[in-house]
Amino acid sequence: MRKKRTFYKKPLCAILAISLMAASLSGCGKKNKDNESNVIEEASKPSKDYVFRAEELDIGIKTDNFRSLGLYNGRIHAVSGDTNILRFISFNPDGSDVKDFTVPETENEGHNEFAYDSEGNVYSIYYQYSYDEGDVQTYEDGEEAEGNETAEGDETTEESADDNAVNEESSEAAEENSVQNEDGDSDIISDDSDNMEDSSSDEFQYLVEYDANGNLVDKVSLAEYSTDGYFSCGGMVYLEGKGLYIFYDGGILSYSKDEGFKSVLKTETKEDVYMSYYTPHLGSDGKIYVTNYGDKGLELHEFDLENGKVGDAIEIPVASRNSDYYILQGNGYPLYVSDESAVYGYDIANNNMVKLLDYIDSDLQVGYALTELVAMSDTEFITLIQDEDYYYHLNRLTKVPADQVKDKKIITLGGYYVDYDIRMNAINFNKNSDEYKIKIVDYSSLDTDEDYEAGMNQFNLDIASGNVPDIMVFRSSSPVDSYINKGLFEDLTGYMEKEPDMSQGDFLPSVIDALKTNGKLYQIVPAFYVASVTTKTKYLEGKNVLTFDDCNKLIKATGASYEFAFGIADRNELLSNGLALSGDKYIDWESKSCSFNSESFINFLEFTAKFPQEYKDDAWETYKETFYRDGQSLFNMTYLSDFRGYKRYKQGIFGEDISFIGFPNDMGANCSVIYPECRIAISSKSSSKDGAWDFVKTFLTEEYQDKLGEYNFPIRQSSFDKMGEASMHKEFYMEGDEKVEYDDSYYVDDMEIIIDPLTAEEVQEVKDFIASITLVYSVNESVNAIIQEEASAFYSGQKTAKEVADIIQSRVSIYVNENS
Repeated sequence: MRKKRTFYKKPLCAILAISLMAASLSGCGKKNKDNESNVIEEASKPSKDYVFRAEELDIGIKTDNFRSLGLYNGRIHAVSGDTNILRFISFNPDGSDVKDFTVPETENEGHNEFAYDSEGNVYSIYYQYSYDEGDVQTYEDGEEAEGNETAEGDETTEESADDNAVNEESSEAAEENSVQNEDGDSDIISDDSDNMEDSSSDEFQYLVEYDANGNLVDKVSLAEYSTDGYFSCGGMVYLEGKGLYIFYDGGILSYSKDEGFKSVLKTETKEDVYMSYYTPHLGSDGKIYVTNYGDKGLELHEFDLENGKVGDAIEIPVASRNSDYYILQGNGYPLYVSDESAVYGYDIANNNMVKLLDYIDSDLQVGYALTELVAMSDTEFITLIQDEDYYYHLNRLTKVPADQVKDKKIITLGGYYVDYDIRMNAINFNKNSDEYKIKIVDYSSLDTDEDYEAGMNQFNLDIASGNVPDIMVFRSSSPVDSYINKGLFEDLTGYMEKEPDMSQGDFLPSVIDALKTNGKLYQIVPAFYVASVTTKTKYLEGKNVLTFDDCNKLIKATGASYEFAFGIADRNELLSNGLALSGDKYIDWESKSCSFNSESFINFLEFTAKFPQEYKDDAWETYKETFYRDGQSLFNMTYLSDFRGYKRYKQGIFGEDISFIGFPNDMGANCSVIYPECRIAISSKSSSKDGAWDFVKTFLTEEYQDKLGEYNFPIRQSSFDKMGEASMHKEFYMEGDEKVEYDDSYYVDDMEIIIDPLTAEEVQEVKDFIASITLVYSVNESVNAIIQEEASAFYSGQKTAKEVADIIQSRVSIYVNENS
């Protein structure tokens, strides 16, 4: 039986405008260019003005599923969701006088959007789904419901749930629902969908009101205000003396039990902006503000209650277009804002963000942002903080006077998009170190609407000029080889040798050797995956690599076409992949030499020219996932991040034995590569090299490496072996103390294939393959741009492959010598 999940948690990043209408609003800011080159200098300065102390609040109720934290009438209110139950909780800011009641929810119903009045009454949008059992979607443990993706590849961590989250766990629709108060009495929510105007709708929605004891006191159909059977709500607020205000597709409604619904603002035409795209916030000044994503980026409007109008847009002065921003409420400032690094008071009158709390300075384990927070004042917050296992804990944060903050030496860590794992390791290091504090500089914060690559360009410029962080984190597209050749990184060999509990022998020797330059280790790669090309073993006739001529003959012999021989891949994609998987075969940064005028590279160009210049849209309709099984596709660009992935390619995609042949070439090499998940280096100019190493080595500990077994190959041998051992057994999840195993499956078109655990022989096959790899994934975008530009002259027939190769050899040689 598959494990079902309840989805209350929202995505980390808002991507499109419709996603931006929840409490999270991604902003597009304009960064001050004068400050860009000073980011390292600013980060190096000790700061004691933004330090808060965290104290966990125990209110006697589990808080790991808390959401919708709010401050109303001096009390903290929250909602906690679990399987088939919703709990409403309120308590004093010190954690005392806890009151709660529960609302049972069947698998096809739920609540979203919450507002409270001074008497403790709760207002919410209640919905019911009506569908057949056959329509139910289930998700394996660890999967996300469709539409819950996050931005930035990957990185995958869940944040606090928002008011729009939906319980996706579904089964048969219940005929009636009950609300149970703390006295054990029940009030029935009957299914009166037959009385709704749109009785053909698959979803029925109501405005419901519960009193402070959990009694259902009001339930009103929203069918009249629905569009195509769905009521899309951006949020609602309760204003004392005025009533409830609901923002939805058709405008803004006010509601009271005596007067019912009244239209305050109505969207007149379809061209008007849906008001559900606006998120309302109740300011401490008694005004209703709305936020949206508009022409000016992240915008704020004051809602004019008297005239029923949304005021002119104010561009909220956020720092970066690549951050998420959460609008928060409380006492003191009219509103508060959190992002991935800090909490700010929003001085709306002067349109100014006042920094109050810094996560790193406060040693708070916040991966991206505090998404649920209320301010008792600008020096005291109640918030939810997630631990490393993604469970939420209720915390009180209080400001620490500057004279009580301990002095520590600052170590700067810089990179373009510094991910969750790096941030969490930095916070944990800061907590445990009495001497050092890691300060993070994420260059992506310098990106603007005008220049999406401003941060990356500044990062590369700072490195080239020597204005570097103590620790640098790189992704795959950074020219690391060039930086190493310039002597910018510290050799870490000696540091590792001095460690009493660590040696190079603890790590995969083939990977360590591949990462070395002239026998020295300038970079640490905590985790990796491998990139190669796979094909059916029976095609190879005992070979372990294929030349371009071998590939041409195989395509002809099998009757496959160049259009689909590599699946869906045009000539430019093949050219890029072949360069990336060639490692240092065409560029040797150590000797500053190139070999693009070689016969092998010329043959490479001629081979790629046989493939489509670009694919037409109907190619995706023609191509089937069964092509690799029936021989219409032969070569698969393969990215293997764990042992189980091998079986998915073998048993799922190809349906028989496979071999890793690397990218075809005429150099006699298996062009498979180690693909670093990230690369970490220490500046050779750092004044805190020992402290920097103390931090970097935390990524190599057995504890950290063992956790990587869920995502990528760990570099530590013992952790790598544990991952291999686990792949020989079925995957499982824990249900209480019970271990529940489940099948891994792979879909080829509409056919489900159950993937078996690996055998010991298959695990060893993967280990042997990885041990044989000598190349590291290498991408230099400047070099690629030169090659793509010149290759187009060959593809269009203007020049021969040799003429183009000679030009590429000349241009890239100049680049390599200028950048080494």
